[in-house]
Amino acid sequence: MTIQNTAKLIGQKFRNIPKIWDGKKSILEMKNAGYPYWKQMEWIDFYFQFLCEKCLSDIMDAHVPKYGKVDLTLSKRYRGILKLMQRILAVIK
Repeated sequence: MTIQNTAKLIGQKFRNIPKIWDGKKSILEMKNAGYPYWKQMEWIDFYFQFLCEKCLSDIMDAHVPKYGKVDLTLSKRYRGILKLMQRILAVIK
């Protein structure tokens, strides 16, 4: 699969991501799903990551191994695409 095809597929899957995020509901959704970062102050970044892992798990692996205490949660190949999509979703209302 080419990067362009992957980007199109990601765009299609992102249509299922809610456009408005309520902080309390989002945090509780992560907590109830057993997501390890639900307690973090930067909940909005972790919620986006949570949604990506949830809706993109069938087309890409969002996890890479830990290096020491550093958890690199997005593969380098897709990190740029996901950050761009995060910015796009932030301005869509």
